[in-house]
This record gives sequence, structure tokens and C-alpha cells, in this order.
Amino acid sequence: MALYHATRGERATVVEMRWSAGVTARPKGTLERLRTAVDDHFERSPRSSFSAVVEPEIRAGASLPALRELGVTSLCVIFENDWSAATAYLAAARDMGFVAVEAKVCAESNGTSLGRQLDALIASKPTRIVLPSARMHSAASRLLDAGYVCIARNVLAIPADSHAIAHRQGRLTRQPYGYSSRPVGAVLALGQQAIGYIGPLYYQNHRLPRHYFSALGRGKLPVERGLHLTHEDLTRLAVIGSLSANLFVDIAAIEAIYKIDFRQYFDVEWKALSEFLRIGVLTLDSMCLALTPTGRLCCDDVCRVFDQRARFLAEHTPQPGLL
Repeated sequence: MALYHATRGERATVVEMRWSAGVTARPKGTLERLRTAVDDHFERSPRSSFSAVVEPEIRAGASLPALRELGVTSLCVIFENDWSAATAYLAAARDMGFVAVEAKVCAESNGTSLGRQLDALIASKPTRIVLPSARMHSAASRLLDAGYVCIARNVLAIPADSHAIAHRQGRLTRQPYGYSSRPVGAVLALGQQAIGYIGPLYYQNHRLPRHYFSALGRGKLPVERGLHLTHEDLTRLAVIGSLSANLFVDIAAIEAIYKIDFRQYFDVEWKALSEFLRIGVLTLDSMCLALTPTGRLCCDDVCRVFDQRARFLAEHTPQPGLL
């Protein structure tokens, strides 16, 4: 943080801060020092949000009261193996007055049926639920019946949730750390492996501890690699990001911002969308591409149509022979 502060020459204004599960697993004293360092080197906006990710299966780390005391406003609870611990933790968090309590499902629990998992999840009343894409089809109907609405490619939320409101207003965005209801100009990545961006430059910090701390010891930003996005990259990113977060693309806005003729620029993709159009997954005209209620469960498939890098890798990666 001190290096970023020194490089910039002034304290950057922070509108959103997010602590990963690796951070919240540390003792309260460590988190207090971290919070102090943030205040020393950054200027927090009066209306800034502060979210934290927790893994209830990790017994160490700060308690819920400690996280509230540190200023955390929203919580993301990881659901992995011990669903009993996760649901109890989420229910306790909800009762403590966090603005939003999100349940992030990472894997199926051994020996527990999907129906029982969903019953436990709904009973704990999270404001948002993030599901693995592979489970959207099987779980969506049950969650929709329970009052949740699909607001992004793998996210369901109660209608009053801040992300659901942002989705309805077309301003939900997808970031390296998840979804955001705020306009984000840059993401500063702090910590090993973290991914951030400033303008068209995306970067990732060193993944190996020895390289990460060696760079810090030499007074250097611990960046391992970066990618400068081209005009085409940025255009495709905008389309995929809008589909992922808002489930539609304002074609007229994309044309105005990136100075393109959408139909001509994405000629190959436009033709590929005809099959999705035929089966009722999306609606498409010269002004807007929008996923239908059924199509929302196929968001990944539609996004892949515009992902040129993924398509290139798929076409040029050798496939193992079939027996």
C-alpha cells in the first residue's frame, strides 16, 4: 500500500474494499493493523462499501463481531464441505445487521442431496446466492420459487438486495473479485496472486511467496505479469461484461462508445447467435441483445460466442485422440 501511495504521490479514493478469505482467516490484531494501513495510504469515500469473504470451516480468524467492529458492511460466506457450519455462520451474520450476506456455493457436500442443500440455503436467508455455473439449471427453479431473482450469469438475489437494484437499473458490473453495484474506474490488487487493472492494463501480482516478498523487499510493486487490452479486447469485454452482469447488451451504447457498427464488427458472432435465437434463449435486434428468462441459465454459452481468446485456444489446443 505504501508503494502504491508513493508511486501515485497522493492518496487514492476508495469506493469499495474487499478482503479475501485468506485475509479474514488472520487474527483480529493483524486485521486491525491492516485496516490502519488502508486508512494511512488511501482516502475512503464516505459512502464506500467494505465486504469480506469468510470460510466458516477455517476456525481461526476474526469473529463476526470483530469484522463488524472493523467496518465490514457486507459478508460473503463460502459453502464448501461443512454446510451445517456455513448455514449457522450465515444466519448469525444476518442477525448481526450486515447490509448484505452472500452465500457462495463452491462444491457439493458429500452425502447430501441437492434438495436438502437448497432447503438449508433458503432457510438461512442470504440476500444473494452465487452458484457454480454447472448447478444453475438444477437449482434455479427452486430458488426462483423461494423469491430469488436471477441478476447475473450465476447469481440470484432477493429483489431488495443492492446488487439486484443495480441489475434492474443496468449498472451492475463484473470485476476480477466479483460483481459491483458501483462505478469502478480501477481495481488495485493487493496480496499474492491478486488481479487488478488500471485503465486498459490488467495485471497479476506474483503467485510465489518468495517472488512476492522479494519484490516488496526491493521497494518494487510485486507485479508478475500484465496484459494491455486492445480496442477489440475492450469492446468484447464490454459486451461479455454486460451479458454477465445485466443479462443484456445495449447495442446502440456499444456502438457509440467504441465507434463500431455492431452487426458488421461482430458478423461471425451475429451468425452464431441465430441458433440461440431459434431456441428462444435470447432476443436480438439492431438496438439490443437480451437473454430471455430461460436464456439466463445459458448465459455462459452466449458469452463464449464473443470470447475470441477462448475460441482461439479451443481451436488451437491439441485434443487427445478418442479410443
